[in-house]
Amino acid sequence: MRTITMFHYNDLHSKFHNWPRLVSFLNEHRTDDTLVFDLGDHADRTHPATEVTRGRVNVRLLNRIQPTAVTIGNNEGITFPHDWLACLYDDAAFPVLLGNVYHADGERPDWASETLIVSGTASESDCSG
Repeated sequence: MRTITMFHYNDLHSKFHNWPRLVSFLNEHRTDDTLVFDLGDHADRTHPATEVTRGRVNVRLLNRIQPTAVTIGNNEGITFPHDWLACLYDDAAFPVLLGNVYHADGERPDWASETLIVSGTASESDCSG
């Protein structure tokens, strides 16, 4: 039987002093059968680095840990101006799952996906039948 482990966290709020602890935990416990999700409120404009980069420093940090997927929280959705949010994930190397944010014209942002299918890398010996 194959075991899949899921790690999720939320509400980092640009408290970057907590970031090394999270990265260390993931480095120690993550395997090929681990899914990692950031569940929102990663970026907070109260931190100068987030403010000056319009949140892109947060995306660069996320790219380094290669999450399975992320979503935004109310913090990004409410406190980021529309033009900031529209560009926030331009350089993301991970999917952003979000089904309820649209541009004024009714279109979903290019970086947002409603669904994600995660396929495993199971070998033949892991499959039955």
